[in-house]
Amino acid sequence: MVDGGFTSYDVLNDKLFQRNIDRALKGLSDLRTPFKLIANDFYKSEEAIFKLKGPGKYPDFKNKRSKKQKEREVGFAYPLLKRSGALMDSVTSPTATGSFLNIQKTFLQIGTTITNDDGFPYPIVHQKGWKHQKEPRKFLFVGPESKKYASSDIAGRTARWINILASYYNKKMQVLGKANRMGTITP
Repeated sequence: MVDGGFTSYDVLNDKLFQRNIDRALKGLSDLRTPFKLIANDFYKSEEAIFKLKGPGKYPDFKNKRSKKQKEREVGFAYPLLKRSGALMDSVTSPTATGSFLNIQKTFLQIGTTITNDDGFPYPIVHQKGWKHQKEPRKFLFVGPESKKYASSDIAGRTARWINILASYYNKKMQVLGKANRMGTITP
C-alpha cells in the first residue's frame, strides 16, 4: 500500500508469531509446576556433592596436619564440605533448618540461610574461599564454573532446568490447543 510516498507492509507470519507469543505469555503466567521440578532436581543433585568420600574435584587438604585436625575435631576428614551437617541439610532438603525455598508464579528462589556462630553467612566461605583456603569449595553450581569442581550430573543442571521449562511450555501450548510450528520451543 502506498500512501503519500510511504510504504506499509502487513506480514501474516509476523501476526501469527505475535499471536503465539501473546498466547504463550498468557498460558505461562504460572510457572510453579516447573519450578517445583527444578527445586527437586536442585536438592537431589546437591546430595551428590555431599556424598563424596574423597576430595572429588575439590582441592584436597593442604597437608596431612589439616586432615588429621579435621578428623580429630569432627571424627572424619571427608566429605570436605561437611563439618556439622547444617549446610548440607539446608541445601539437600526444603524442610531442613536454614533451607530457603520460595516458589512463586513467575520466580523461584532457592538457597540457604545458614550462618556461623558470629552470624556471618557461612556459605560464602565455601563459595568464595577464605583466608585459610586458597580455592573455594563451592557447594552451589549453576553456571559454567561448575565444570571445574562438579561431576557431569551436577554441571548439567542448567541444561536440565532449561529442558524442564521448555517441556512445560510445549505441553502447556498443546493443552491450550495452540501449539504449531511457530509455538514449539526446542532448547
